[in-house]
Amino acid sequence: MREKLGHFTQLCRATQYVAENGKDRGRRYIEVCNGMLSFTVCPDSCLDLSYFGHRGTNLSFLSQNGIAAEGEFSQTFCGGMLYTCGLDSLGVREGFSVHGGIHRIPAVLTEVRADERGIRIAGYMEDGLLFGRRLRLERTIETKYGSGTLTVTDRLVNEGKEKERFALMYHMNLGYPMIDAGTELICDTLSCKGRTAYAEAHIGESGLIGEPTEREEQVFFRRLSKGEVTVRNSKLGKSVLFRYDTEALPCLNEWKSMVSGTYALGIEPSTSFLDELFSYSVIGRDECKEYRIQITAADDREEEK
Repeated sequence: MREKLGHFTQLCRATQYVAENGKDRGRRYIEVCNGMLSFTVCPDSCLDLSYFGHRGTNLSFLSQNGIAAEGEFSQTFCGGMLYTCGLDSLGVREGFSVHGGIHRIPAVLTEVRADERGIRIAGYMEDGLLFGRRLRLERTIETKYGSGTLTVTDRLVNEGKEKERFALMYHMNLGYPMIDAGTELICDTLSCKGRTAYAEAHIGESGLIGEPTEREEQVFFRRLSKGEVTVRNSKLGKSVLFRYDTEALPCLNEWKSMVSGTYALGIEPSTSFLDELFSYSVIGRDECKEYRIQITAADDREEEK
């Protein structure tokens, strides 16, 4: 292949830039294209992912907030393909930011490359308190030329003097046109519970997307037999497969929002459920815990091969 190329960016690239205007002015981005997938990495937001597309079609949900640096959760939540939650809290809990503070921590970038070996972006976030916890989240994002698969690998390291409590949730959000009337969520569910009475009343439709007409979001707490969730849009002819380890992430929080303007489906593997079901995990001194999320986008015709 090398003999046919002037430069490898003919095939794929990872381009770094800084926004110059608007409410995300001064924020760093990495635009990635591998010939199949295109996505945006946000180093100033825990190396999370905002836009995510497959063969030119958007798959991710982006809220009306866009990427905002300052404000409360309702003013800054951008959605995106990956919004990392934790490490101090999940959900709405008194005394904590909504879904914790890790998403707001900028990364120290250690590698950005796109070459014959593949595309690899790496960095780390330090989450600490004076006289308190000292946690380090090391993240790598990897894909290859022509691949429909993206892998996010996290290593959580306790660099402090004591064992620490933590929680971690991968808030992955799909939007239009991937999410549309008739889109289905497919997974091997062992149990499912609605977060609210409204969600519980609609639990029979928890895996099916309707038109954007409802005024209240729904959240479902699922336990799966294996860490595989497929979202399929037959009309669009695309599917997205999420893979993860249920031993490391035993809880799946499903966010289904049929609200006009906030039309989204969130797939959220987690160490814990929310609200009264919330619980912390523990990491010992000098201990390292590893988490891996794999996202695969495909056309139906590719699945048939």
